[in-house]
Amino acid sequence: MILRRVYATFPKQLLSANNMQKKSFLTGLLFLLAFSFFSCSKEGDTTVGTFYGNWKTSYGDTIIFARVNGKNMVNYDQSMNPAMPMNGNFEYTYRQDKLGIKDGLSGLASFRFYQTFRWLEEGRSFEVQGVEWFPFISSTGTWFTFTKIR
Repeated sequence: MILRRVYATFPKQLLSANNMQKKSFLTGLLFLLAFSFFSCSKEGDTTVGTFYGNWKTSYGDTIIFARVNGKNMVNYDQSMNPAMPMNGNFEYTYRQDKLGIKDGLSGLASFRFYQTFRWLEEGRSFEVQGVEWFPFISSTGTWFTFTKIR
């Protein structure tokens, strides 16, 4: 039914017996477009904006994800030393279910993606292995949990 309506809108010379290949092509094209439209997945629809806000860490600190001057930025204490905090303000992104931070450890222009990043509750809580969040930690058994507080 739909194809009849579509074919009715095309000039008659396209649909003549001599142009059956064009008709087949148009049918295939319509099928492909319809298939691609309806097969788009909405899963994993997390964006960088999902992170915006303050997050409490399992090691007792607060990190802030925000949009600053058109860039997605994260601010957190890099030292793990409450007596001598060293705040870092870095650009971040979220791609293919991984959080990436441009902290200079992967080259100045590259994001370092946390391979152990995983949502515990999407948009509300995630965890990362300690050696990825703080590369100077020597324990591979340490995991940090981040919970959104506002």
